[in-house]
Order: sequence, then C-alpha cells, then structure tokens
Amino acid sequence: MPETTSSAEVAIIGGGVIGLAVARALAQEAEVWLLDEPTAGLDPRHRLEYFETLWRLHSERHTTVILVTHEIGLAAHLASRILLLQGGRTVAEGSREAVLTAENLTRAFGVAFEGRAGAFSLRSDVLPAGSLAP
Repeated sequence: MPETTSSAEVAIIGGGVIGLAVARALAQEAEVWLLDEPTAGLDPRHRLEYFETLWRLHSERHTTVILVTHEIGLAAHLASRILLLQGGRTVAEGSREAVLTAENLTRAFGVAFEGRAGAFSLRSDVLPAGSLAP
C-alpha cells in the first residue's frame, strides 16, 4: 500500500464487531476495505447477510475489497483476483482459475488437495470419507 494512503482512504475491518467496523468504514468513505477473517465465528445465516451487505456496498460505492481468508470456497466464490500465500511468500497470484488449483493449494497448505474449479477437498490416506460417522 502506498505510504501516502490516508486513514480516510483505507478501512480495516476485523472479525470482531462487524456492524461497528462497517459503519466506521462507511463514515470514513474509505476507498479500500481490508477485511481480516470478517465472518469468523458467525453462523451461516449471519455470514450470508454480512457478505450480501458487503457486496451491495461494494457495488454502490465502487470500493476495493481485500479479503483475508483461509476459506478456499469463499475465495473461489467471491474473489475476482486471488493472492495465495504460504509463510508470507507468494505461491500464486491471478484469477481464481489460475490460482485455485490442487497443486497450488497443496503447496500453500502442506496437505494434499484434489478437485478443481473451487470444488476442492482434502485428500487423506489415513481418514477415509465418512470415517467419523457413528
């Protein structure tokens, strides 16, 4: 981020007090929103409401939204560009299709992935599917 960026241009929205953080970003008329795991701990309904509101505000105000998440499916669904990191270093950067490959995800997370186009699953030689069923 450029050193000349003022606090009126960037809002940081954490996973804690979502309503207050969004209100603060709106009041600042921020052009760039940095969201760090903003829906951590929320149930599915509230997560959906949060992202629907965020999308509406993003569309109306033409903001740039930078979302930090460990949720691959969420990134695959929402992001137009993805920066995949491992230990602070870039593994891949670009479109969803280019970045979210089984090979890149395996490199980034250190576990085997299989799948394609946002439909990924972990692959385990130890835990067969359904192994924790009663």
